[in-house]
Amino acid sequence: MSSHKPIASRRSVRLAEAIHAMALGLWGGALIASGIVAAIIFPMMRDANVQLPAFANYPDPHWPIAAGQVMNRAFLIVDGLGVAALAVAFVTFVLVVLQRKTRHIGAATAIRAIALGMLAVVTGYALASLRPSMQSALREFWGAAKRGDVATAAVHRDAFDALHPTASFVMGTQLVLILVALIAGIMCATVGPREPGADNAN
Repeated sequence: MSSHKPIASRRSVRLAEAIHAMALGLWGGALIASGIVAAIIFPMMRDANVQLPAFANYPDPHWPIAAGQVMNRAFLIVDGLGVAALAVAFVTFVLVVLQRKTRHIGAATAIRAIALGMLAVVTGYALASLRPSMQSALREFWGAAKRGDVATAAVHRDAFDALHPTASFVMGTQLVLILVALIAGIMCATVGPREPGADNAN
């Protein structure tokens, strides 16, 4: 019976590693896709010269609002996906570390732990501070634009635009950290679970 334990342990580690990689890969893919969609939809809306009946009182171009409303929903979906992916990544990472049965923490494992920790901090900042500020600015901008209050709309639009570079940096940082965690995960996955007393481990 005990002879089957190492095999079962290896299988559980591989399964956890696979789920870990899929979660992070899906999140990273969603971040990349959202950037590509944004690069497509804004010029498309501009070229179509979209006019929004709900913003009939707003004299400025409507296409940034139309594209922004679409992308706002897309980014909210990506944020939700990111939270779920990060939770899965943490759980599977802990399971892998526990299954490896070693007191020695290798470089790849340490790098992955740091990357996941930094990813949690960056994502926490985005969700707790950055996104709410951007959402508030957007709501005020759109509300003023609907009323035809151009001056107030401009103030809140500028407030949103001022946060946009930070949002882009945050998304780029998330993508880099996801990549680092994935590469470190691949390095860890090349080494199977160790038996108690083993000298080295990732």
